[in-house]
Amino acid sequence: MYDQLGHIYFSQGDTTASLKHHEQALKLRKQSNDLYGIGNSYESIAQVYVAKENYLQAVHYYKLCYTSFSKLESEQAKIASSAANVGLLYSWISNNREAIIYFEKAAKLYEKIHDIDGLTWTYNQIGNLYSIAGNFEKSLVYNSKTLEISKRENLPFAEADAYRHRIDTYILMKRYQEALQLIYRNIQFYKKNNNFTSLIVSYIQLGEIKYGENLIHESL
Repeated sequence: MYDQLGHIYFSQGDTTASLKHHEQALKLRKQSNDLYGIGNSYESIAQVYVAKENYLQAVHYYKLCYTSFSKLESEQAKIASSAANVGLLYSWISNNREAIIYFEKAAKLYEKIHDIDGLTWTYNQIGNLYSIAGNFEKSLVYNSKTLEISKRENLPFAEADAYRHRIDTYILMKRYQEALQLIYRNIQFYKKNNNFTSLIVSYIQLGEIKYGENLIHESL
């Protein structure tokens, strides 16, 4: 009952009441040693703290969620998603080292349970973090893993998304001609599939490429 009320208050935007009820649900679940329920309560509390933009508390509860589900061998998907959430929150607070550690944990589990969406998303996150850190070669290694999976599993949208991440890395590396080849490929794909949001992103990338090329020409 407390858990349901917590979700209801959360949906209404009342994070204070939501937190109060989820904490009460957690207390009862601890008393009955309900490991699955405890994990769910930690996850719900973490989500409340995300909504409150208290990311330090959010990552704390996602880690407790991960620890709780890790005690349940049958809950590999829950363990993977909680590890991914820890990684994501660490990336939000710029602790990229810890973020990569937890994303790697999630990736191993997603691969184990053959969750392709989770795996490609996680590889993209790791690649982005390496790119931010200036380790472009390692970023491209993870990007190549995503591309390989997307092509093997015949996932054209995941493939286009992987190319988008590769374009961003090429732009940072000032490898504009290689980025240009990929950007036209993505623009055609997004036009064909009426994916206007991604198309806008591609045109922004195209502008960054053209701007970078002009700076190089002007410096010669």
